[in-house]
Amino acid sequence: MEILDGKYILRSFHPGDEKGILELWKTAFKSNMDPDLFKWKYLDNPYSKTMMLCVTDNSEIVTFYGGIPFKFQYNEDIVYVVNLMDIMSHPNHRENRIFEKTARRFIEYFCTPDNLLLMY
Repeated sequence: MEILDGKYILRSFHPGDEKGILELWKTAFKSNMDPDLFKWKYLDNPYSKTMMLCVTDNSEIVTFYGGIPFKFQYNEDIVYVVNLMDIMSHPNHRENRIFEKTARRFIEYFCTPDNLLLMY
């Protein structure tokens, strides 16, 4: 999904995005995330991949909105919920409200009645 006249693209995670996400982590939090930790949290989990990105027109990842899905019992049903974490945006791009747009797209894309019941 293009936003702001094509300057940014909102999309789900693609294999190979790890490097750009880890670079964003370093910029946003002024520290490093171990690539093995990212892999464990997001790629090796047994459930779906719930990650939404905002990417510039030159392929720089500038927002990451992600979480880890879990199975959860709700009354008699087993449903999916997602624990939101590692949510970040590049400080040089915040003026365009891309964080908000990425969060809204995450909800529209992942949080459907048949997909995820709850985010926390």
